[in-house]
Amino acid sequence: SNDGASKLFFTLQVAPSTTGSAPPNSQWYMVWNRQGTPGSADPNDPNDASFDRMYVAMRTDASGTPTFEYGKFGVAINTSPPPLPDPNANTPKRFGAADSGSYDPLTGLIKLTLAKSKLRAIDGGPTKYNPGSDLAGTNVRTYFNRPDPGQRSQNNASDITGDGTYSIIGNNACAPEAQLVSAVSRKVHGTAGTFDIRLMPAGADGGIECRSGGANSNYQVVMTFASPVTFASATASGGNVASTSTNGNTVTVNLTGVPNAQTTIVTLNGATTGGAPTNIPVPLALLVGDTNANRATNSSDVSETKSESGNVADGENFRTDVNANGAINSSDIGLIKANSGTFLPPAAPERKGAPANQTKIAR
Repeated sequence: SNDGASKLFFTLQVAPSTTGSAPPNSQWYMVWNRQGTPGSADPNDPNDASFDRMYVAMRTDASGTPTFEYGKFGVAINTSPPPLPDPNANTPKRFGAADSGSYDPLTGLIKLTLAKSKLRAIDGGPTKYNPGSDLAGTNVRTYFNRPDPGQRSQNNASDITGDGTYSIIGNNACAPEAQLVSAVSRKVHGTAGTFDIRLMPAGADGGIECRSGGANSNYQVVMTFASPVTFASATASGGNVASTSTNGNTVTVNLTGVPNAQTTIVTLNGATTGGAPTNIPVPLALLVGDTNANRATNSSDVSETKSESGNVADGENFRTDVNANGAINSSDIGLIKANSGTFLPPAAPERKGAPANQTKIAR
């Protein structure tokens, strides 16, 4: 899920409402056998042995307003004493609210989500509710117009399903692939500020980096994802990856020795936001001095930079601050002249049917 928690998602289909709301004073319990051992799974509950099942439920009040909860469910009633029936038999014991829940009266669809950590806290700890394990003996019990939250046996249910087993398949089966929102080439222009050239999706300048990387041709690519991301490694088709860092949704890749007049592909390998790992390529098209982004460094770039000479770099003219020191002057013009005659090959045509400026689609 987007908040990074590992959760179970429950979906229950019931009949659509004929009144536009849920029936009042009613309950819908989804019950399954505990994964932990009753009596030892929750040392903080002296009555833990009385509950051999777990549940999530939607309940309505007198006005039909639903709430969503989770908890333990009591053992089956002993119909042939001794011993005497357990007072908690077939009785739900609420432990808290579900993380979220919804009910659509038009479709009859009930949805609940619950963090696995909440179940593990009362049912066996971190080894439980992992992918590959089962919710065995699952059934659903419906009770109409039953305001008392006490015993909820099969024989007094308004409706009940047969038992079934549901397997937990794990987050990777439903989580989306890492989704790249944007990628930029970032440089600090002295005291004038930090300015970005958009690489993906490319801006009006076509994603062409025109600023010098200094004697070691150093560049920084910053990638922003739709949610927090991890990755295995970062590589570059030209130059070297000097270092990487991650801050939530943002990954920074520091490069050195990036070659001029060509496109270097910076790839984040094994990137994942909880789904299947994938490789994320970002093109860094470098042409030092190409201030007007026409893929050639020549006299037109010199003229453009001369027109800004004497100014401080800002959000409108920072491309002409080719040496990225914050001041536009003769040193920038000299750099452009030194690189005059270089050019970038034509950009590869966009594949037909491919979304513009998008490398990955969440399944």
